[in-house]
Amino acid sequence: HRRLKESATSYQKIMDNLRREVAIHKLVNERLSVEKVADIVGFSEPRSFTRAFKHWTGLTPREYCKREG
Repeated sequence: HRRLKESATSYQKIMDNLRREVAIHKLVNERLSVEKVADIVGFSEPRSFTRAFKHWTGLTPREYCKREG
């Protein structure tokens, strides 16, 4: 905990970054559905995942895929 604090990060920030990277990969490269990706990265509802994804990237998952596609 002390080392994370010294690095100006937290366990939650690390997990969010990992979830974001996995989600982007699954959506863009594997073309999985939002519902499936939400489940894979640990969200109980796609709506919660969409809100988190928009917070992380500024775009909804579908908007992000259109832009990257």
